[in-house]
Amino acid sequence: MDSTQSHVPLVSFGTAAIAFAVCLASTLIFFLLRNTSRSSKIPGPWFTLPLIGEMIPFANNPMKFMFQRYKRYNSLVFRTQLFGKEMIVVGDPEERKGQLSDNSLSESIMPIDTFLQLLDFSQMGDPHRHKLFRKHMALALSPANIKLKLPLFEAVVHDEVNFWITQPELEMDLEVKRLAVRLALGPIGGLPLSERLFNQVLNLALKVQGGIFGVPINLPGTNWSKAKEARPQYLALLRSILSNQFEVENGVVKNPPDNQDGSLDATTALVREFYDAKVRCTTAPVREFYDAKDPPTLDKLASRLTQNIMGASDTSAGLLLACLLAASEVPGVMDKMREEQAGLVALHGRKIDYDMLQTSMPYVDACVREAARLLPSAHASFRRAKEDLQVGGHHIPKGSVIFLAWDLMSCVDKATWDCSTKGALPPAMDSDHLESSFKPESIHVFSFGSHSCLGQSLAILELKMVLATLVRERTWEVVNKNPRLSFVPYTHLAGGRPLKLRFTGSPL
Repeated sequence: MDSTQSHVPLVSFGTAAIAFAVCLASTLIFFLLRNTSRSSKIPGPWFTLPLIGEMIPFANNPMKFMFQRYKRYNSLVFRTQLFGKEMIVVGDPEERKGQLSDNSLSESIMPIDTFLQLLDFSQMGDPHRHKLFRKHMALALSPANIKLKLPLFEAVVHDEVNFWITQPELEMDLEVKRLAVRLALGPIGGLPLSERLFNQVLNLALKVQGGIFGVPINLPGTNWSKAKEARPQYLALLRSILSNQFEVENGVVKNPPDNQDGSLDATTALVREFYDAKVRCTTAPVREFYDAKDPPTLDKLASRLTQNIMGASDTSAGLLLACLLAASEVPGVMDKMREEQAGLVALHGRKIDYDMLQTSMPYVDACVREAARLLPSAHASFRRAKEDLQVGGHHIPKGSVIFLAWDLMSCVDKATWDCSTKGALPPAMDSDHLESSFKPESIHVFSFGSHSCLGQSLAILELKMVLATLVRERTWEVVNKNPRLSFVPYTHLAGGRPLKLRFTGSPL
């Protein structure tokens, strides 16, 4: 055999290895140069893995991740790579209230591609459309409308809580989602659904939402693949439900009666709807679409409804899960909640009314707000710089994606816990601290100003009603050993186990 032939495989392997090393080195150099060239004066990691970035430590504990970077860089403005994109984190509450709330300088965006492919955020990018969205949704979620519909809320909460307390032990992850979505679709959405139909909606919703933080590669059996497959079925089901609630002519949902801005008839119609308790979240987008001169179709309304269901099953349900865990695990909290409720039962009986929820439950209110601060179920909003900006002494180039870090804002907000002077993360929820808990003007998880969550007051009221109703009936304890919450992609126990509660005790 020719000796040169015997070395061909070795030469080929060596050439391939060298080529691979060159490609790898080139890739590393590219990302190093990118990380040092963009916004180079803003502190951040000198190297991150392509696509993965810093997602792993962020997903493990977003608040700890943000706090550690803040301490590492000694700055409330720093670079990171999350969701496959370079972002500039801003954790200063004052900056958020200033130029970063000015729509002429920056705009709301959703930079996570999987969100955009699975849910509807069409009203976010256009400031005029966003204004119309807030105008009509604010009416549906107004205190007057919620007060009128409170008996409907109470009926749903009692129905779910009565089921919980009949179970010796219960896995709560699905239960809190079920309760939150029932409230969103029933009292708020005005969509009366049979048990069978509701279960179909919930199952498809959770399947679609399960793909939001998945890798968008269509491999069979992955969460992303399952979500993409379920989405058409989900939208078709919502279209069918909405078709029974609205009149449709030539494919377009008919305009609600007397919907003419500024007219006496329009005002009269809205007042009539209030007193008939018919203002609902599913009517709000119809009015919005007509105001925007964008004919509403069932497809558009079904797509918009996915956003409401996401808010209920993820944000509201996640905060409720955190409240249930904290009330059980933090010494003294449940006892003080029961003591407060016992006093109200003695004075007013077992009926819970709107005014009682607003003014007579300061301890339950503090528990909910403290959980929203320390155990938030949402972590950021996103902006894109429309101009070069100066934020916290740093230059942010036009086009940069800005990550408004609510977790970090909660750490440094002097109204609650200023870790810049205390030098540590906020402590775990403490029952004595709650006695004098601040009620900050804005809980950061609900954002701020013209970009604040319109459902903030409703979410807090719902959680107070659930906790007050439940604590009047039973106490509870966590069955899981050493429970620890994880917050990405949604609030759940670390390790993937569902939170299991054991209900004990007697009614007040």
